[in-house]
Amino acid sequence: MLANRTCSCFFPWVLSSLANVSIGRYIGVREVAAEKGSRSAMHCEHVDDQLERITAMAMSSNRQCMALACKFRNDKSAYVFFYDILQLHPLKRTGKFIHEGAPTDEEDKQFISIAFSPEAKYLAVLTNIKDGNARLYEWKKEARVIATNSWLSELNKEAKVPVNAEITRISIDPNNKDQVCLSGKGHFRVWRNQSNILKPLPPIAGLDQAKGYTEHVWLEGNWLVGGTDHGELCVVYDGKQCVLVTPAFGGAPDAVSCIHPFSQGIFVGSSAGHITVWERHDVASKDLSEETLKGAIKFDRSIRTNSL
Repeated sequence: MLANRTCSCFFPWVLSSLANVSIGRYIGVREVAAEKGSRSAMHCEHVDDQLERITAMAMSSNRQCMALACKFRNDKSAYVFFYDILQLHPLKRTGKFIHEGAPTDEEDKQFISIAFSPEAKYLAVLTNIKDGNARLYEWKKEARVIATNSWLSELNKEAKVPVNAEITRISIDPNNKDQVCLSGKGHFRVWRNQSNILKPLPPIAGLDQAKGYTEHVWLEGNWLVGGTDHGELCVVYDGKQCVLVTPAFGGAPDAVSCIHPFSQGIFVGSSAGHITVWERHDVASKDLSEETLKGAIKFDRSIRTNSL
């Protein structure tokens, strides 16, 4: 488990023995294969002299590449840089990067969420600007945009009234690179690339769009699991049917700050330091009853965590 000063987060182990996490303006690297009972020291890697802060980070599932969303001093633009994580001492930046300028002099653009596709060929990015932008990049080929949207304009157009939503997370469907999931305050839906424009698919049945969705993750077999700011989990199958599973942390109403899949289920973490383990169970995909959906993940145990 990895944590920075504001939230908990999980990343796969690097080279089976290292873990990394953003801490303000640095990348912290810790040995995780230490002897039982021992505790290794955190090693901080310097990123850039002009770096103001790291705003988001992502690691490819093949454990070869890390992406850092960066904000620099006296620069209103947003950047993503890519690193070869086979070399962490020192950090080795690749020659590829993504740059988006601020739309106006008054706005300070940031990437607030980024995510790789499973094969790491594509990167999804989400910006903080008031109109809301989500994009899909084929980053290995000169950061070519393959799909984009202004999600707030799209939702207002669909609802025909102003929508009260604030999207904070983006991810790519592992089974379809042309689909992303966007979640946040008042929103949790799948969007699809249609002629280079990301368009929202129909709302998920049974899902309360008024809730605040703080995190989500894709699981094998077209399953999505989302977490709320009140410590709830929601299970979605095929982007169409949802059921609420509560609470995520026993009796604690902590906001879900991270969900990370592993071979047998998911880890769920909160900014207060709670971690729970939920086991994945196979269910009949044709039976989308509430009981069946609730059975897709089951609480296993809680884990006591230590601070970094």
